[in-house]
Amino acid sequence: MRKLCPRWPIKKVPAVSSADPVTYTRIKARKPIWDVYSSGRIHEPDEELSLQTGATMGRQNEGLHPSLRVSWRCYGLLLITFVFISASTYAQEKSAQDGDSARVLALETLWNQAEVEKDASALNHLLADSFSYVDIDGSLQNKPEFLASIKHPPEHIETIGNESLKTRVYHDTVIVIGTYHERGTLNGKGYYRHGRFTDTWIKDGSSWMCVASQSTLIGH
Repeated sequence: MRKLCPRWPIKKVPAVSSADPVTYTRIKARKPIWDVYSSGRIHEPDEELSLQTGATMGRQNEGLHPSLRVSWRCYGLLLITFVFISASTYAQEKSAQDGDSARVLALETLWNQAEVEKDASALNHLLADSFSYVDIDGSLQNKPEFLASIKHPPEHIETIGNESLKTRVYHDTVIVIGTYHERGTLNGKGYYRHGRFTDTWIKDGSSWMCVASQSTLIGH
């Protein structure tokens, strides 16, 4: 008959109350030694077990969670504030850009009226001193030359109308891109022009001045 190795007596583990105020209760217990020939492994006779009561874990969580909740609440408030400020700033900038675009487009209409009426004086207040103009034939004119062509044009302009206007606002600069229709008479014959133009406006103090303009005829 096989002779078994002696076993260590097991100590009873005292019951742990759920109201135990101690966070960790360290209980020393002895485990039996397994038969060497049956498992090939020997446990140390003494092993320390750490037990944590459910009540103590609850108290720890109650101590941590309020601070976490406060941190997340503060983070949420900061995030909401940032989003609100960003949206408000964007709305203000968008409103300012829309206002600048509207003023410049109104000046474009005054420009057409000044050309039809040959009012170089009115057009003078819309053009910067460094104004440059590229005409439909590719010729380049400065401000005095352009104003002289308005006073004494080779053609008699009857109507000018803009269409498909688009604006691009870059801080104190507005670029207008659009098409125009022009009707009149040249050398006693009627003519019609359909072209595309690009005007560049800059803000000078509280006024908007055009610094460059270019026109190109659209082929039919």
